[in-house]
Amino acid sequence: MIAVIDDLKIDRVHLAGYSMGAAMCFSMLAYASDRILSVAAGGAHLKPKDLSWVRDLVKQGLMEWEAAGRPEVPISPVGLLAILNADEVGAPIKPDEIAVPTLMYSGTLDLHYE
Repeated sequence: MIAVIDDLKIDRVHLAGYSMGAAMCFSMLAYASDRILSVAAGGAHLKPKDLSWVRDLVKQGLMEWEAAGRPEVPISPVGLLAILNADEVGAPIKPDEIAVPTLMYSGTLDLHYE
């Protein structure tokens, strides 16, 4: 994201993201907060989340994909498994470290609602 805003010659930005986009906003808050004016992030939170069940589901799909002769699909199951190769994911920043106006929201049907 830094490369994009650098290429556009923008000094500071307002960020909005949902789910993976929210996680990207949190990473920007951690690593480049001086480039951010404000954040609106939904469907994600700062607490680490156990993703082992997702990884197991992807592994099962990967085995089925390999058994089917590796037909062409829009996303590489091998690449997806590499992305999910961790037991937990969480933001690299704690709430008290956020120094810009930030709105975090979640609905009762979101997986991250607690």
